[in-house]
Amino acid sequence: MFLFIWSRLSAAYETLWVIFHTPQFVRCNWAHYSAYFFKSPYQVAKSDAIQRGEREIYQYGVTPIFTFASLFKEFSPPRAFLDLGCGSGKLVCFADRVWGWDATGVDHNALFIQKAKKMAARPHFICADFLEVDYSRYDLIYLNGLCLSDREILLLGERLEPGVIVTVGFAFSEYFPDGKFKLQKKVSRWYPWGKSDVYIEEILRS
Repeated sequence: MFLFIWSRLSAAYETLWVIFHTPQFVRCNWAHYSAYFFKSPYQVAKSDAIQRGEREIYQYGVTPIFTFASLFKEFSPPRAFLDLGCGSGKLVCFADRVWGWDATGVDHNALFIQKAKKMAARPHFICADFLEVDYSRYDLIYLNGLCLSDREILLLGERLEPGVIVTVGFAFSEYFPDGKFKLQKKVSRWYPWGKSDVYIEEILRS
């Protein structure tokens, strides 16, 4: 019940922000809200975690639109943007509709990807594990990776190609002292659980 109420309050605030700051995104935002009216993204993620036999079933770390916009508004348009662990796909649609980016979302949850494809035709959505992704075409990646284990971070870091990655909760440079990742900036942003550290890093080599 708490997750249901919290998700509705968050959606209401986010809707008001979108109306006043990015009116061109209102229609897409409404489509997203409607798609998850009866079962929120938090509940979808929880059901998937239970089916997969995960020990930690509360793994959905949503990024509010206003937080995403504040993080990326100063970036130059990338060749290709990737939201790794895109969940419902709202950030991908925002990057496509508002900024005109070539945006892709990847998530292992098939229901998230199915709904995202119905809501937006142009952005690409891929149902896959992060170790199955070809990272060579993406020069800007966002990863809200608070639920990743140390092992998963190391495996992912080995696969990433040169570009820029923005991560929530951890820095790849702390896991790769060999210099593959160079920290450019550390900032703090608001998330549903409170303020979190966000790391902007350059990936220097494959």
